[in-house]
Amino acid sequence: MNRKRILVVLAALPLLLLTACDLDTVAEVKGDPYKFTKDTAHLGGIVTKSYGVMGYGIYEIEDKTGKIFVVAEGRGVPARGTKVEVRGKAKNAFTFAGFDYGTVLLESDRKIHD
Repeated sequence: MNRKRILVVLAALPLLLLTACDLDTVAEVKGDPYKFTKDTAHLGGIVTKSYGVMGYGIYEIEDKTGKIFVVAEGRGVPARGTKVEVRGKAKNAFTFAGFDYGTVLLESDRKIHD
């Protein structure tokens, strides 16, 4: 009986790992930024622009659905062309007449991929 349970758990483990790695998309964050002011967004993409000074800065990442700027505080910014995964909360930089412009992600964690 115990051996059967172990086999079931081992068979299900790859499925659990795949669902744990799901990334949000830039389109999802920009489409519903208010959701990601409370929930943490988990994005992956390539750095297309990067501006930093003394450990602070902003960089833009692009995935298959669009581009978004990420604000980094105290960690510096990754170089252009770097593949990254980033976690953070959305922030609308500018709102006018009920429309949000300039949604950015406030970085809380970053992982660089080779």
